[in-house]
Amino acid sequence: MSVRRSSIVVMASSMLVYLISFTNQLLIAKKFGTGVRLDAYFAATNIPLAVSNLIGACFTYAVVPSLVRNCLEKENRKSLLSGFLLSLLCVSVGFLMIGLSVPSLGGQYWEQFGSYAREAKLSGAIAWATAGVFCLTALSDALYNATGKFQFPVLAYLPSYILTALACLTFGGEYGGVALALATLLGYLVMWPKRLSDQISEVRDKPDFEYAKSTLKQVPTMLLAVSSLYAFPVVDSILGPAAGEGVVSILGMSARLVSTLGVIIALGPFGVAIPALSELSRDGKPEEFITRSLRYLRVAMTVLALITGWLVALRTPIIQLLFERGRFTPQSTAQLSDLMKCTIPGAFFMICSMLLVRLLAADGRLSTAAKTGLLGVLVYAVGFAGLSRYGESGIGLANGLAWLIYFVAIFALFVHPHRAFFSMSDNIRFGTKLLGGFLISFGLSFLSSQLVPMQTLISPILGLFLSAIGFGLYAKLSGLQEFEVVARPMLSRLRSLRKTPSNSQ
Repeated sequence: MSVRRSSIVVMASSMLVYLISFTNQLLIAKKFGTGVRLDAYFAATNIPLAVSNLIGACFTYAVVPSLVRNCLEKENRKSLLSGFLLSLLCVSVGFLMIGLSVPSLGGQYWEQFGSYAREAKLSGAIAWATAGVFCLTALSDALYNATGKFQFPVLAYLPSYILTALACLTFGGEYGGVALALATLLGYLVMWPKRLSDQISEVRDKPDFEYAKSTLKQVPTMLLAVSSLYAFPVVDSILGPAAGEGVVSILGMSARLVSTLGVIIALGPFGVAIPALSELSRDGKPEEFITRSLRYLRVAMTVLALITGWLVALRTPIIQLLFERGRFTPQSTAQLSDLMKCTIPGAFFMICSMLLVRLLAADGRLSTAAKTGLLGVLVYAVGFAGLSRYGESGIGLANGLAWLIYFVAIFALFVHPHRAFFSMSDNIRFGTKLLGGFLISFGLSFLSSQLVPMQTLISPILGLFLSAIGFGLYAKLSGLQEFEVVARPMLSRLRSLRKTPSNSQ
């Protein structure tokens, strides 16, 4: 399968998974609203979710380039992969043991959830077991991507999201967070027979643990490199507000919405190019590597500028339109809107940072990424401690500043060895044009919200349409060529759909 075709498949499957994930958020908001019960679920699952994301990121970010560089070209690659899989099975069993012991730990911690303490304990235990299963799921995706099959993310997440939605609708009222956590676990397990049958040819040889041992030595470096990308929920759990006020629920919903967007951009269509970039770096072609890498990054930033401007302008009416159903109240809307005022722009820098860490890994410089690994988390923790007194706006500001500072640091590290092929003035001009595009998108989206009432879907769709048209015209006039990379294939596809094929006899 060609890279272009792979990109289309991954992009389409990513959007499908995102829509189902977003539907899950709507169902959970409708079913539980914000309050002590949803707070209990989010607080109990925050840390295991962060751990599973960290472990998963190690494989997705670090193992794919490492496989391309150090394993796939060797004659005994099947034995090496078999040993790697068996090693990860041991890690998964370890997480399962942690999960089984969770209900007996932290008695005082669970007391804050009152009548939902037992429910929170069970949700946390299941979430730790899910973290173990996710280790193998992430490895499976790494093998798929490294060998050019590119089946992420449908195999990994689609069953989980579907089962979670069904559990919310059918068992949510009776079992709460336990139903959601168990559905997530079953969703990862349900596809494992297919995963094993697909990969049996890769792991059926006698295991060789050489690659597993070398990778194990890199785990601390891997964890440091990706810690800023996925450890923010730990700060929320340690420094965050008390359960029962609804703020924990708001933080959890915001984090899940933003991280899903990050997965689509950073791990979806642009992630397909990572194996090819790893080969360029391995083969000693730094100029081509940095040129293509920066092009991918700039295209992603251009798409994000349009989306960010639209979301910031219409965040409150969109939240009202989509979430204010059932138990999700206007007060919850105001809280989520205040938080996302800064977390949406912060998501722009978060997603760009995710891409940069992947590019550093593709360049064989994961240790370089590790140097700034904890920077974002530390900045967020300091900002959270100082600004959380100002409510959701303060927490959102801490989040946005943390991602901005981390992005600047990781970008500087990425381009430094390749500065001979890097034009500072050209990238400053690009950044200035991008800021103008963001303002155009924001302004036109805001204008549409004033012209059309937000009680229907017409206004946000109109806002996106107007901002996209305006952004496109601005890109044409300002010479922002990266927008054409995205727009041209879409326009060509629309033109082809409009043409009616002749069937002359």
